[in-house]
Amino acid sequence: MQINHGSTNTETSPTDRLPDHFHRLWNMKVAEQIRAGVDVVRLDVGSPDLPPPDEVIAQLRQSSLDPDKHGYQPILGPDALREAWVGMYARTFGVSLDPATDVLPLLGSKEGIFLLTMALVDPGDIVLVPALAYPTYEAAARFAGAQIFRVPLKISNDSYLELDEIPPDIAQRSRLLWINFPHNPTGATTTFRGLRQCLEFCCQHRILLCHDAAYAQVTYGEYPAPSMLQLAGSRESAVEFNSLSKSFNMAGWRAGVLLGQHRALSAVAKLIPNLNSGSFGPINDASIAALQMNEEWILNRNEVYRERRDFLLRTLNGFGCEARTPEAGLYVWARTPEGWGSLPFTSEILSGAGVSLVPGTVFGPGGEGWFRISLTAPPERLEIGVERLKSWWLRNLQ
Repeated sequence: MQINHGSTNTETSPTDRLPDHFHRLWNMKVAEQIRAGVDVVRLDVGSPDLPPPDEVIAQLRQSSLDPDKHGYQPILGPDALREAWVGMYARTFGVSLDPATDVLPLLGSKEGIFLLTMALVDPGDIVLVPALAYPTYEAAARFAGAQIFRVPLKISNDSYLELDEIPPDIAQRSRLLWINFPHNPTGATTTFRGLRQCLEFCCQHRILLCHDAAYAQVTYGEYPAPSMLQLAGSRESAVEFNSLSKSFNMAGWRAGVLLGQHRALSAVAKLIPNLNSGSFGPINDASIAALQMNEEWILNRNEVYRERRDFLLRTLNGFGCEARTPEAGLYVWARTPEGWGSLPFTSEILSGAGVSLVPGTVFGPGGEGWFRISLTAPPERLEIGVERLKSWWLRNLQ
């Protein structure tokens, strides 16, 4: 596995180090199709189509009538919001957290990924990223002037990183190791064994383990997604990101959190007042309402996604498209036809079938030959999109 140095030109600006964001460029392609009169079915973005709970919307509406909630709020989050995250982690994961030191609310977890990297990574440092990963981990590292080392990832229902593939000199220079379970884009899951291996490796090499748990409450059947913070010793060597975007269908509300190691949280807390002025008061109150809800709403919502997943897998397998069966998350990870690369295939499906998918290479070189389908579309749109994909497949490949 080779280290990716990126640009070494010291005269470039930090933004020059950033790759063009896939969805910004892809949305331009989609817009072209729409202007041409194509009814494009969007199965690319993981933005929930279902609304948040009624109680959450009601709380937002009620709080918005309070004139005191429209001014600046506590920049690092109100105490009640921190305590609500503590309560959710206690009920869901059996984890005991201190709201004063272990919890830092964020304007979405994506903000936190960037801020943590800015706070802890220097130019020339190394950031360890799974071979298949959410692109923001790499983008943040490149912006900081760091180098990327891609760690092989064994995909299964007991996924793990092949940490023995990391050379000792690379480990010595590494500052962060990113992991993400349930996994975007594949839906792969892990157990405490996989998490513990990562934690032990990071403890040994004095690397901060960063667990992105954005999909931890979108699970199917009896599978319970673990929290990194359930492991002994995690508070000293790890942080965990979480979010209400996927768990409560609140992607546009930008309500996330950073939990765990006090030193890392303190570093991010120093940056936040220089970058924003806190979140909207009614959103804070509505987030508290979401975090205090019982599990029944989540279970019922997850059943909707499970039905969509099963329909999609049944249809894909029916016309010969190989796909993984995810135990969690919002996506199905499927193989492109033989002889097709990820980007050429998804571009052809967009122009030839009017369906927008995500090429696997967005998530790293290990995604070549794969594409991602999102479950976050109403059933009627999902059915139309998959029927178009099936028609193209049978017409061109049989």
